[in-house]
Amino acid sequence: MVWLMVATLSAQNPPEAPLPAHIGPYLQHPAADAMSVCLVSQTAKTVSIQVRPTNAQDKAPAPVTAEALAIPGTPWTRWAARLQGLPAGGLCAYQVIVDGNAGPWQEFRTLNPAAPELRFAVFNDVHDQLATLDRVLAHVPAESFEFSVLLGDCWNDPQTKNQADRVFRTLDGFVRRLDAARKPLLYVRGNHDLRGPFAPQLARLFVAPRLRADAPLGEQDVTLAFAAGPAFLLFADTGEDFEKKKEVFNVLRERQTPWLRSELASPAAQGRWRLFLSHIPLFNDNIWNSEHARKAWTDVLAEGKVDAAFAGHDHGWKLLPKNQPLTVRFKSSPADSQFSDGTVTSTPPFPVLIGGGPKPAGKEQGTAMLFKVTAKDCSVRLVGAETGALLTQLELTR
Repeated sequence: MVWLMVATLSAQNPPEAPLPAHIGPYLQHPAADAMSVCLVSQTAKTVSIQVRPTNAQDKAPAPVTAEALAIPGTPWTRWAARLQGLPAGGLCAYQVIVDGNAGPWQEFRTLNPAAPELRFAVFNDVHDQLATLDRVLAHVPAESFEFSVLLGDCWNDPQTKNQADRVFRTLDGFVRRLDAARKPLLYVRGNHDLRGPFAPQLARLFVAPRLRADAPLGEQDVTLAFAAGPAFLLFADTGEDFEKKKEVFNVLRERQTPWLRSELASPAAQGRWRLFLSHIPLFNDNIWNSEHARKAWTDVLAEGKVDAAFAGHDHGWKLLPKNQPLTVRFKSSPADSQFSDGTVTSTPPFPVLIGGGPKPAGKEQGTAMLFKVTAKDCSVRLVGAETGALLTQLELTR
């Protein structure tokens, strides 16, 4: 009987296949004239990136040598190379050369600030549940996004167990499923990405303009801002939820305030839809918002004429309209709530769309936000994992 029970459990939970020697390549930190190419490898000794010349008659440039960044406590090393001097909106072909062995040619497009349209997809609160992501992606056509965004809590309290095996399985799943060798994969931290013993190392998997991956957790700057076609995108880091480790994360949020102000005043933001993305919403109709971020950033975002905000964290999808007051009652328990007791009313100066997750069905079903932005219209469709139904839609028109 004991043997039969063990055999049955083994059949229900077969061992996972070994991870590949390499994860990637995957694209990071897109720009109009540049792109970063990353590869995470257990075995590579040297990695370089060969770019194919735009004109066949031109001589191929020398390969770009990738820099190695070891990931402590694991057999993995992240290799990254920055490709510069690329044409805006141009189609670029590259191949990754590992220890002298050239991989297949891949193609990507750089950002094009002059493009008449932008399409991208946002996924949040996957919590390592790749089966849920599969359900969502079954309803997302490949041509519906030029790049993807992981809007936080895509890992669940990343662990060091088995040399952080689960972390790398999830990374491999994102890279493969979201075609990150051809479409940039952007990362916004969530509160669960900041928990677990591997959390300080998670930043080593990504590239951002101000990110020092070896910095302490609260000083890792994963923020990003750029113009693409008719949109200007701001990706902010809301840190932990409630008042957890406020000596670290209040500082992190306050450090972003002048950056947000500067970016919204920059020439790149002018004349474009201004879209703000963070894992924890600044506004919500329940306690799952970031009171500190709301207080620190709302005036800056309103003065900077942000058109809409997008978030996750809640696990229940919703669309909150602009200028509608929200009243929330905070309780003394749990102890890490924003207030010991009290009722707070706030009014978002822009609409707020919150995605769901991490379940494949039901109230907390996973979602995809599908953006289509033109000069006159900003349309965001929220589709659900269960059937691919359109759950709600944000439509802005100028």
